[in-house]
Amino acid sequence: FHKENGGLSSARNYGLEKHLGEYVIFCDSDDFWTEKDALSIMISYSLKYNLDVVRGELSYVDEEGVYLWKNTTTKSAETICLIMQSGDFIESIVKGKWWAVVSLYHSSILVRFDDNQKFQEDIEFHIRLFLQSLRCMYIPLEFYAYRMRSNSIMHNVSSINLYQSFCLSSKFLYYSDRCYDDKRAAVYKYYSVMMYYWNLCTLVRSYYHQRLQLICDFG
Repeated sequence: FHKENGGLSSARNYGLEKHLGEYVIFCDSDDFWTEKDALSIMISYSLKYNLDVVRGELSYVDEEGVYLWKNTTTKSAETICLIMQSGDFIESIVKGKWWAVVSLYHSSILVRFDDNQKFQEDIEFHIRLFLQSLRCMYIPLEFYAYRMRSNSIMHNVSSINLYQSFCLSSKFLYYSDRCYDDKRAAVYKYYSVMMYYWNLCTLVRSYYHQRLQLICDFG
């Protein structure tokens, strides 16, 4: 299927409208898979344990596709291949790494992406997705290669992106009051604070100094 360029959220939503399968997985245009059997492995886990979300692992590659390093967010041995509910999964597995591309989702639980969210779309998507009580599992399958672009940071330096990132702090807080259990509510409130903190940390980085006046004017 093909459509006019409307951004990442728009493209994914179009795919979700067209899909007919029982499962959904995403792959961004710059990236690629390193494990040819990734789908069959992840689906086999989902079928065996009746899972809603199966999450694997990613590695980083350069612009030529050469391996750089793998994601270093540590997972305890007790959490590997363990069935977890949404709140525990966010706390023990996601750990602030909200990538949609490393997970296989059962189509019955999916929500749509927010077309107005042009930055950190995966976070906004997962905030609403994990409001549901889901059966989730992390497996140590390193299958996704994320391509690091040398100018990717500069493309994201904008007042609009900064504003949308700060808004995610408010969204975590808003949905924390709509969680069905105390564990998820506590995790959402934690990330509400952390999103605000991370954005403040971003503002002190050198590549934002050049646009300080633009950001102040926008605010």
